[in-house]
Amino acid sequence: MIGFAPSMDFDAYISSLERELTNGSLPGLAAQMRLSPTGRIDHDYEAAPKGARRSAVLIALFDGESAGGGRSRGETARDVRAGGLSAVESRSAGASPPGHFSPAFPAIVRTEDGRPHSGQIGLPGGATEEGDEFPTGTALREAHEEIGISPESVRVLGALTPLYIPVSNYTMTPVVAVVGDRRPPAYLPDPREVADIITVRLDRLSAGVSSALFETIHGPIEAPCYELSDGAQSTLRIWGATAMVLSELVECHRRVCS
Repeated sequence: MIGFAPSMDFDAYISSLERELTNGSLPGLAAQMRLSPTGRIDHDYEAAPKGARRSAVLIALFDGESAGGGRSRGETARDVRAGGLSAVESRSAGASPPGHFSPAFPAIVRTEDGRPHSGQIGLPGGATEEGDEFPTGTALREAHEEIGISPESVRVLGALTPLYIPVSNYTMTPVVAVVGDRRPPAYLPDPREVADIITVRLDRLSAGVSSALFETIHGPIEAPCYELSDGAQSTLRIWGATAMVLSELVECHRRVCS
C-alpha cells in the first residue's frame, strides 16, 4: 500500500495530483500495459485508430475517510478494498487530519445485458453526443445519467491517456475530478445500466494486483486484475480496459506520494 507524507492532507494531495495530470508527462501506455491482457497491446496498437468512436469515463475522487452518513438523496455504495481486506466503518464527515485520508472513487457493476462488457466492473461514462464538450462534457453528462453525480458537484482536475477498446471500437478518455465537499456523492443509479455501485480506494489498488481467468465473447482468457473484497461478499475483479486506465492513475498516485 502506498503511504502519504505525514504533513499531507487531502486538499494538498488533490493539488499535487492536478499538477501531475496537467504537466504533460503522464505515465501513458507503459502504465496501462501493466494491467493489459497478453496480446492486448502490440506494435500496431493505436490509441485512436481511424474510424474509432469516442467515449469518456469519470473518476470522481473523494476522501474515503470522511464517508459519514447523512446523505439526503439516492443510495450509498458498497465500500470495497483490495487484497481481501474488510470494509471499513463509516466515519463522521469533515476533513481528515494530515496523513489520514484515503482517495476513493465510485465504480459501477454493469447490468447483465448480453453486450461485450455486461456484468463487468467499470467506470461511469459512455459515448460522446452532439453538443458535448469532449471529453469533460461527455464524462460529466454520462456520470450524471448513470449514477446521478451532479456535474456542478465536482471539479475536473485533468484527463488520463486515451485507450482504444477493440471489442467495442471506442477510444476511451478517462477524466479525473474531485467531489467538491470531499465526501462520497449520493447516487441515483440507472437500473438499465448499473447493477451496483462500489467504492474503490485508490491507495489499495496496488496491493491487489493478481491474475484470473475471464470469460469473453472470444472464449476464456487469463488477464491481470485488481481483486477487491468488501469482507462479506464474493471477490470482485477489475480487469480489461478499466484496469488498464486505473493502472495509469495508480502510477500518478505513486508519483504524488513519493
